[in-house]
Amino acid sequence: MKTTKQAKPNLVRQSEPIEDEMKELDLQLEELRERRAALSQALLMAKKDEREGQEEPSGLEPYEDVEEIALKSLPWRPFGPGKKGEWTFATDMNGNLITQLERSHSFVSALRERSRVDRGGYHYRISQNGRFLHRFPADN
Repeated sequence: MKTTKQAKPNLVRQSEPIEDEMKELDLQLEELRERRAALSQALLMAKKDEREGQEEPSGLEPYEDVEEIALKSLPWRPFGPGKKGEWTFATDMNGNLITQLERSHSFVSALRERSRVDRGGYHYRISQNGRFLHRFPADN
């Protein structure tokens, strides 16, 4: 039993450097996480600045990026069984365009002028009363 009691102080002494090293690694990990978050934020801002600095050669709005992102973010609901396509609200309860569509001026204008607009592999239509937005796969 004497050997067991003597081994414990040695184990404690051996574990202290390991615990110290683990604490140091935890600190380094936290610093790296903070640095990664800062770099991610800087990258997002740089990409945003690049997009804002680019001009479309034709003078048209860059609808491919903004509009397709807005359209994909809408809460699409499938039509009933046996029907292809999806629908979502185009306006809120007060008749105002929903937020995602407010930024897509050329898309909304085109929908109001024509019966169908094609974007990102879908045909889009707006209901007669303007309250609903429908989309169908472009292969239909």
